[in-house]
Amino acid sequence: KGQNGYRTRVGMMPKVLSYQQGDAIRSELTDLSGFAGDDGTHVSLGAQGAEPRRLEAQFVMPPFFSVLGVRPILGRTFVADDDAAPAGQDVAIISEGLWTAMLGRDPAVVGHSLIVDGRPFTVVGVAPQGFQGTDRLDQVDVWLPGRTQQSQRLGGYYQFLGRLAPGATFAQAEAQLR
Repeated sequence: KGQNGYRTRVGMMPKVLSYQQGDAIRSELTDLSGFAGDDGTHVSLGAQGAEPRRLEAQFVMPPFFSVLGVRPILGRTFVADDDAAPAGQDVAIISEGLWTAMLGRDPAVVGHSLIVDGRPFTVVGVAPQGFQGTDRLDQVDVWLPGRTQQSQRLGGYYQFLGRLAPGATFAQAEAQLR
């Protein structure tokens, strides 16, 4: 292992990339049917009639949920327009746990406004029960489009994940990533 990479069978591979780096190579990865990144953080999240709370969040690229094979129980996942340059859309997908604890399982939650770090975001979906994103240690409560992070000038480095394209092998995808 190195400070900026991990050792694989083909040598050093970067652990993380910036949002812009990942976005730039995404279309070139033909051995992957999906490629997306996420970056975890904490946010202050509030809703009308509820005290703001400090919660776990992930900034993600639009294909994040489809790469993981996750469908929302209400609403939709992110689409390309949600993450369009320069700043993306102020939309959010919330966890089933947050929907229950903070919003009382309101069936009309899609379209509801939440305040994330002082900024209004519209709920577009609710993730299924038990889904916590890629963070194995903490329960993620809210997912936000990656470009909203960029517009807040938070920077950050993303970890990336991919789904093999039909007929592709891991070795082919690994070589393409290299």
